[in-house]
Amino acid sequence: MTASPVHPTIVATRRRPPVYGAWRVRGGLDLDLVRRAADVAAARRGLTRAGQPAVSMSVVELGGGLLGEVVAREFAGGYDLGARPLVRVLVVRGGAAEHLVVVTLHQSVADRRTLGSFVEELAAVHRGPGERWDGGGGGGVDVDPAGAEDGLAFWRERLAGLGPLDFPSDRPRPAVRSGAGVSCAVECGLAGEVAGLAARLGVEAPVVVLAAWTVVLARCSGVRDFAVGVPVPSTANVVPVRVVLDAGVSFGAWVRSVGERVASALAHGRVPVERMVDAVVPEGELFQVFYESVDERPDALLRLGAEVEPVDLETGCAAVDLELTATWRSPGLGLRLTGSADLFDVDTLRQLLDRVPRVLAAGTADPDPAVTRLALMGEAERDLVVNGWNRTTVDYPADRCFHELVERQVTATPDVVAVRCGDRALTYAQLNDRANQLAAELRGLGVGPESLVGIVSTRSVDPVVALLGVLKAGGAYVPLDPAYPPQRLGAIAVDAGVTVVVGTTGPLPPGTCLVPVPGGETGAADLPVVTTPGNLAYVIYTSGSTGQPKGVAVSHRNLVASTAARWTYADPGTDLLTFPLTFDAAAGGLHWMLTKGGTCLMPTEEELHDPRLMARLVREHTITHINTIHSQYRLILEETEPADLRSLEYVDVGGEALPPDLVSMHYRRTPDAILTNCYGPTETTVWAAVCDCRPAHGLAASVPIGRPIPNTRVYLLDEYLAPVAPGVPAELYIGGDGVARGYVGRPGLTAQRFVPDPFGGEPGALLYRTGDRVRYLRDGMIEFLGRVDHQVKIRGFRVELPEIESVIRRHPQVAEVVVTTEEAAPGTRRLVAHVVGTAGAEPARLPDLVREWVAEHLPRFMVPDRIVVLDTMPRTSTGKVDRASFAAPRPKSAPTPGMDRLSGSQLDELLRKLLAERGER
Repeated sequence: MTASPVHPTIVATRRRPPVYGAWRVRGGLDLDLVRRAADVAAARRGLTRAGQPAVSMSVVELGGGLLGEVVAREFAGGYDLGARPLVRVLVVRGGAAEHLVVVTLHQSVADRRTLGSFVEELAAVHRGPGERWDGGGGGGVDVDPAGAEDGLAFWRERLAGLGPLDFPSDRPRPAVRSGAGVSCAVECGLAGEVAGLAARLGVEAPVVVLAAWTVVLARCSGVRDFAVGVPVPSTANVVPVRVVLDAGVSFGAWVRSVGERVASALAHGRVPVERMVDAVVPEGELFQVFYESVDERPDALLRLGAEVEPVDLETGCAAVDLELTATWRSPGLGLRLTGSADLFDVDTLRQLLDRVPRVLAAGTADPDPAVTRLALMGEAERDLVVNGWNRTTVDYPADRCFHELVERQVTATPDVVAVRCGDRALTYAQLNDRANQLAAELRGLGVGPESLVGIVSTRSVDPVVALLGVLKAGGAYVPLDPAYPPQRLGAIAVDAGVTVVVGTTGPLPPGTCLVPVPGGETGAADLPVVTTPGNLAYVIYTSGSTGQPKGVAVSHRNLVASTAARWTYADPGTDLLTFPLTFDAAAGGLHWMLTKGGTCLMPTEEELHDPRLMARLVREHTITHINTIHSQYRLILEETEPADLRSLEYVDVGGEALPPDLVSMHYRRTPDAILTNCYGPTETTVWAAVCDCRPAHGLAASVPIGRPIPNTRVYLLDEYLAPVAPGVPAELYIGGDGVARGYVGRPGLTAQRFVPDPFGGEPGALLYRTGDRVRYLRDGMIEFLGRVDHQVKIRGFRVELPEIESVIRRHPQVAEVVVTTEEAAPGTRRLVAHVVGTAGAEPARLPDLVREWVAEHLPRFMVPDRIVVLDTMPRTSTGKVDRASFAAPRPKSAPTPGMDRLSGSQLDELLRKLLAERGER
């Protein structure tokens, strides 16, 4: 029979590193006497086991080895309680007069007080026969399993609804922890200030440090309600101290609150942690972080030689995600942060640890300000994230309108093909001539600055003539997709106030004037420019959360700034442009090429939906640039040979998160071509950040969205619009010359999403609030974490759906994936993964393969309950995955009562019984 898995909180408690102390002794040391003294001290303190030696003592010559390696070996492999003595003494001899003494006690029978008592006893015995220290504090006091029922009632109430602390990490959480740890330390020198505030508030000094630690954890994770594990004095037990941080509470009031919570938790500390787990969180974890206070001041030091000083060692072990140890020394306070090596790099821990003394310094100096106002960053770091990483200003023709830049290019390259689609092509001169004819006609109809003109966005050269003609007339274009339902087309036309449409389309509001696109050249001249950079260039409608489309108003200055930013990344060539004009990403390639003399190659509808025809386009037209979404680019790579892509210089992928495996595929097939991951909402004019991908990104958990483009600023802000430190998840705000005006006819929504820019310095400047959850990496790159509203709770755990998608996407038989949730029972949601297999995938086996894969990489609560295999992923008219289509309710069979409450083993037993009954029939 398979044993039930041990609960993660119990595993963490058992995996806690042994209780240890280390001292550097300078002077003579009688090792035989130390050994005998240790045996006597262990016996007196009750740290013995029948039939086994009391103490294991070893002496190591340091020689040419490194001290860290010697100590690491001491802690490697854990501590087998059944096979080894409860006390271990390691003496590292660096010479005749210098030793390092490490005393280790098993955590199940000892705590820091027990260690202190043992060490003083050892010192007393070593000093002379018959001496004994009477400081008390013997072996670990047992918890009380039999009388725990009253305590359990307290813990059920105290921990009701407790969720995990999902702290941002460098790597995805593994299904099983390795137990390896990394750590860093800092001397903060604030012992006097902390003690002074503790005395004024009537709490113990360690409580002040714990309060600062919880402030840092809450603000760096965005989680306000979580628990921290603390040891129960004189026992081997650990209790969770639940904290619920109120954003408006002062630091002084918060310290008092934490003190009360610690006292209350310790008062009920005789309930074994195993009982707590079973009664409160049978499927969750009580805590993911730990805090311990250690006293190493002179009256607690071991006096074995002429001169003794405590030494802070790194054990290389980590039982929980994060553990902060506060060590009180004379005259200072030392802090050591240990983190799981599965999750964190040491640089990340160092960055986090530095925030604790900063909060302590601010809070002890003035405990009255709210905890959310205490600075986590110093001036230098704040200046880096606000200004240093936003130094993107470059010159560009900000005094020109977009069509003026095209006219300049027409003069330079009149005979170069500007746009091609199917068997039709227009040179720059032909494009300009037809656009001039259209502009003159539109002006005759009254089109001028701020006029909105619809253009029918078919896949042909005509929409390009139309948009340029509208701009030359002084108006702004509104792309209309003829594939849209008539109701949507009509709603857009009414919302935008469109009365003139270029091209032909379906039903439009009565009175709409339809203007055809000119079909030939007449030698028409450029018209006088009547617009300014501040006038509208286009309005693109995007889906709204209410289901009603909203129009994003983009000015010429926005468009020119966005287009000019691309000039710094690549030279023009032949760009395969797969986006429709109703998708603002089309402007990225189209406008870029038209202002620099390149050629825009637009696939026909037939070519766009046939990977083989797309591959033929790439081969026959010597494509140098591809501007597309990642799924389309994957198809191109799969349907072409490397030789077909030799001309490829630049691939611009955007619109969706870029899968790491596609980066690897790109560099296997086209190693000489640049691959960029572009990010940007429509509201910031096509793009706002870009990552120049490297082969290493193919091995990462996710591909960053990069850094801000020229003349763009990005800010990662918390709920109070304050900048956050690197590594801290926050909402992304975008400023700069690409930020659009707002939404047409939606002043309320505009005010909600476009907020005053407190950092730019330019009067009236705005920031666009993206709703995207991101974080800064240490090098200033930005990592996309998901939508703010894509956070869900599964069985009380906060789950980020993109994290699960990232893991599933790495399965070799999965091409695409979308993870959603569905209601399993009223108030209960479960995970559903929708997957599209690769060409060689086995659809029948894919659900089981994916489920096993996720179980190997993520905790069990993140394994999807249902996996749906699709032939293709549903997409919107712009080519993006249509997530809304997954929200439709699916037909359900009658549910089995209580099925969702069954455990895995209960389900197995139920299935066995059903199969047995079926066999009996």
